[in-house]
Amino acid sequence: MIEDFQAEIRRQLQLCDSATTNHHKGKAFEDLICFLFETVPGITTRRNKKNVFETEEVDVFLWNEFFPGGLPSPAFPPWILVECKNWSTKVDSMNINWFVSRPMQLRASRELVSPDKKRPKNTLSETPTSERQLTVRR
Repeated sequence: MIEDFQAEIRRQLQLCDSATTNHHKGKAFEDLICFLFETVPGITTRRNKKNVFETEEVDVFLWNEFFPGGLPSPAFPPWILVECKNWSTKVDSMNINWFVSRPMQLRASRELVSPDKKRPKNTLSETPTSERQLTVRR
């Protein structure tokens, strides 16, 4: 089983490396992130989540339900934002600052919705004060 998992990671990394357009490379990175995090108990992924105004988009939204063996609370929040970037240069402080401010912008717009319709929408009071984001760059 672990061999199959490792083979799938290698296959997906190869797809990331062999993608010829930014669009395809971005999708390959998103596929890899979703594959990895969906193996964690209690994690549900949602892709290309837009705010209510459809002016901003998050590459991958991870919904954490804190299942046993998963990502525990309070070390991890109920949601994690993931941006997949295909940049050849280092990420500068301006980009980091923009990304760190995303949860505040999303919270302010009350945009956060759960990956399936069975769960209620988050409200401002339900949103944690400390969020974590993950940027993937290769």
